[in-house]
Amino acid sequence: MTLAIDELTGALARKPGLAELHREIVRAHRTGDSFILAFTDIDGLKTTNDELGHQAGDALIRNIVGAVRGTVREYDLIVRYGGDEFLCGIPDLGLAEISERLENTRASLAADHNGFFTVGLAQLEPHEDLTSLIKRADTAMYQARRTRSRS
Repeated sequence: MTLAIDELTGALARKPGLAELHREIVRAHRTGDSFILAFTDIDGLKTTNDELGHQAGDALIRNIVGAVRGTVREYDLIVRYGGDEFLCGIPDLGLAEISERLENTRASLAADHNGFFTVGLAQLEPHEDLTSLIKRADTAMYQARRTRSRS
C-alpha cells in the first residue's frame, strides 16, 4: 500500500497518517511497548506569511519539519495534522530522551532564527485511543507554550 505524502513537507498526509498512528497504538497495546506522541505546532507562521509571503511560510514549514525529521528516527511517523501542526509517533523511546532531542532541536532553530515551534508530548497509557492521546499531546503543547511565554 502506498501512503499519501504531503507534497510540501514529505510528511504523511492526515488521513493515512492517522491510520498509521492508530496501527502503532494497537501494536504498542499488544506488545506493551512504549509509544509517545509529539504534537508540534509551528509558531509565527501567519506572521511569516503576512509579512514575507507564502513562499517564506512554506520554507519555514519545510525547515522545521526537516529539523524534526532529523531529530527522530527514520521509521518514526511524522504526520501533517493541520496547516502548521504535525504529529510525530515515536515507539520504543523514553519520554525524557525524545523530550531532550526535540528541545535541543527547538532551541537550535530558535537561536539561529530558522524557525520556532512548540511541542507537547504524551505517552500512551493502557487502553488509551488515538483521539485521547492527541488531545493530551495538544494540551501539553499549549502548556509548553504558556510556560515558555512566561520565561
